[in-house]
Amino acid sequence: MSQAWAFLMGMATATGVTVLVVAARRRRAMRLVEELIRGLRALEQGRPVRPVSVGVSGLWGRLCRAFDVVAPRLEIRIAQLEQEHQQLRAVLEGMAEGVIAIDSARRLRYANARAERLLNLRAGAVGRLVPELIRSPSVQDAVDATLAATAPYRGEITLNAFDPDSRVRSRVLAVHGARLPGPPPGAVLVFHDVTNLRRLERMRQDFVANASHELKTP
Repeated sequence: MSQAWAFLMGMATATGVTVLVVAARRRRAMRLVEELIRGLRALEQGRPVRPVSVGVSGLWGRLCRAFDVVAPRLEIRIAQLEQEHQQLRAVLEGMAEGVIAIDSARRLRYANARAERLLNLRAGAVGRLVPELIRSPSVQDAVDATLAATAPYRGEITLNAFDPDSRVRSRVLAVHGARLPGPPPGAVLVFHDVTNLRRLERMRQDFVANASHELKTP
């Protein structure tokens, strides 16, 4: 009886130790998971990432060490992409041409300051449908043609929209459009104001016609 009791006590002790070991490992694994989650959130938010593999061995250790190797590289790459993004935005905002980007559903994704003035776009325009923002069949035709074509689109439109900078109510815009690769696909359109150029051309044509008429008249 005493031997059986000792055997049962030994089994119970071993089982208890096993349960404690398993529970400790589970708690440690959960802490590691939480550390990894915090590291991923730090990457997402642009904050510095702390190492998570200190004193860790086994499979979890290999996973954490892999994270510690990859995370700094991702930080550098994200910083480079952010710098390139800021440089590109600065270039676009300094352009004399209006630039808009749209997605395949014809929602506005970006418009530089010049495009906002040329097309009379209001605050909160990004994310809305272009047909809702710009009441111009010519602009819609340019958007549709750009999205449908594989080759770059080139055209010229007359836009009846008030420009507060020059108080001009009708503008002639040369439009260059190109599809953007996806997914999701989209398009970028560049609007160049050629109103003054076309006015000068008409003046030159009128002058030539009048001069020719005068020369022919005895």
